Parts: sequence; structure tokens; C-alpha cells
Amino acid sequence: MCEFEEKYFALIDGAQEQNYIPETAEKLAQAFQLAEEAGRKDYELLARYLYTFSIAPIDPEQSLVSFAWCIANQEHCGPMIPKSSIIELYPIVTGILRSYPDYSLEQIETTFLHMEEEYQKLGLPMRDVLHCRLYGKLGIGDREGAKDIYRKWQIAKPGPRTCSVCDRSTSVLYHVYLDRPERALKEAEPILSGQILCRDGQPMITQCASLIPLIRAERFSEAERHFRDSFRQLGSVGFAGIWSAGRQLFYLSLIGDLSRGKRNIERFFPIATNQGTPTDRFGYWLASRSFISAHIDQDKALPEMEGLEGEDPVEVLEGLDKKIFSLSKRFDSRNNNGEYTRIANAYIQLFDALKKTIP
Repeated sequence: MCEFEEKYFALIDGAQEQNYIPETAEKLAQAFQLAEEAGRKDYELLARYLYTFSIAPIDPEQSLVSFAWCIANQEHCGPMIPKSSIIELYPIVTGILRSYPDYSLEQIETTFLHMEEEYQKLGLPMRDVLHCRLYGKLGIGDREGAKDIYRKWQIAKPGPRTCSVCDRSTSVLYHVYLDRPERALKEAEPILSGQILCRDGQPMITQCASLIPLIRAERFSEAERHFRDSFRQLGSVGFAGIWSAGRQLFYLSLIGDLSRGKRNIERFFPIATNQGTPTDRFGYWLASRSFISAHIDQDKALPEMEGLEGEDPVEVLEGLDKKIFSLSKRFDSRNNNGEYTRIANAYIQLFDALKKTIP
């Protein structure tokens, strides 16, 4: 192994040993710069491919830059990385685009068309494209479009790497979004009961998605059990981590557990506000609103929440509401509908209604 390869693989191996995302990204950035200086685009492709994954939760725009480079340099795929792996970065990219109101519907649709074309060229399962399109429709607030894509996705032929557990979790999230709590719990049952499991975020995501439906069904002891179990699994601060933390915070606020809620806020509020995507932020801020409301109900002082001024919980709540509805209007403007504002109002009404049912 030459000196270049020794330095390069030391950086790659070092990046994969890191648990802290910024340090991982830094080492990978050094690796592709080293490869660039050596004129080795095949090595640079591998480093940028890994970088696209690692940087997405904290700097999605830089992730898009690396993805664009990978797509433009696909011909340099060597024995280290198959071309299909580069194409399979599209789910990350479409996730980023739908999560930022700055990217237009046209940009999102154009990317999906490119994704379909590339998947067809390589014989990759179109069902995976439909899976991404389903999340895309939900992300832009197109409820009717989501129903159409869901039907197509359900009957599409699974691919060799299709995970039935992750698919079931997607169905749970779909029904939660469409306010079908009973259907969501029916889909979730095999995962909640431990009958089927996978290592890709399960059962944590399904457990967190099921917390509100369980409360609505007055299955309080089950909700607490799944909260505790999902809390033990919550190690990531990536997309799924911020989303899951928001669901957990809403649950803790509902049952009035301000102590555990405070720990959640201290860890995730700065991350959601400063590092998460706008959709991460929107969801977690709504959960944070419930946390503040619970303090008002109990006449308790609030812990410090970064970026929110004032000591009076009512004033802090008003300040957060301005942020929430300002963001919802940005999404509604991009999406040409009022879905994000509808979701915000429904979330507030749901909290007020459910807290009356807690024993």
C-alpha cells in the first residue's frame, strides 16, 4: 500500500470509528481532498459517497453538493463502490429537498424523474422510488397525492432488499399523518409486540409514532412501556432521532412529566433549532409548545430554551408560536396549500383535548 492509500484509508477508518457526526464529516472531507490532490477520482467518489450520508443530518446543503459531484462522476466507480450505490443516494436527496421550503416543487419533481430514470437504467426496484415519493407527498402536504402513491406502492413488487418491517413502519406513519390512529395501531402491532424487528431504526420509530394513538385509545400503560423502550434506543441525533425525540416530548408533556421533558428539551431543542432540517424543526417546535403549555398548566418555571426570550411561560409560548406559524407559512407557500398551518393548529387542539383524558 502506497503512502497516499495509507493516509486515505486511515481517514476513512477513523471517520467510521467516530460517533460524533461533525468529526466523521471532517475526516471524510480530508479524505476526498487528499484524493483530489492525488488525482484519484475513484477514491474521491468513495469518500464523497460516505460524506453525503454523514453530513446530511447537520449540513444537508453540503450533502447535496457531494451528491451532485457523485452523480456527475459516476463513470469513476471502481471496485470499491458499485454504481448502484451512488444512485441509491437519491432517497437522502429527495428527503432533503422536501424538508426545506427553499426548494421548489419543480426541483423536487425533477429530482424524482431523474431518480426514476437512473433506477430503470440499473434495473433497481421502482417500488423504492414509490416509497420515496410517498414521503415526498407527505412532506409537501399533498394528502390526496399520498393516497394515490400509497396504493401504487402497496401493490408494487418488492425488491431483493425490501424490509417488511420498515415498510410496515412506513404504513404506520402514513396512517398517523392521515389521522387514522386505529389503522396506525393495527399496522404497528407486530412491531410493538416484538414479533418482527429490524436494526434500521426499529422498533423505535414505530414506538414513537404509536405513542399518541395509544394515548387516544386510553392504553396508557402500553404507551409508557413503549416510551421507555424507545427512549433507551434514542441514540442518534439524525433525522429519525429528532423526529422521535419530538414524539417523546409530546408524550411527556401530555402526562405532565416535566422532569423527563426537561432532559429531552436540553438535549434536542438546540439540535432541532440549529442543526435539524426545517421539517425537523417544525415537528420538534410543536412538541416544545406542548412542553411549555404543560408548564403553564402546572404554574412551573421554564428551563432555558435557546433562542426564546422571556421568563414568563405565556410570553415564551407566544414567541414560539410566531416561529412555528412563520415556518408553516413558508412551507404552505412552497407547497401551494395550507397543510402545515392545518397540522400546527390540529396539533395544538389535540394536546388540549388529550391532556383531559390522562388519569
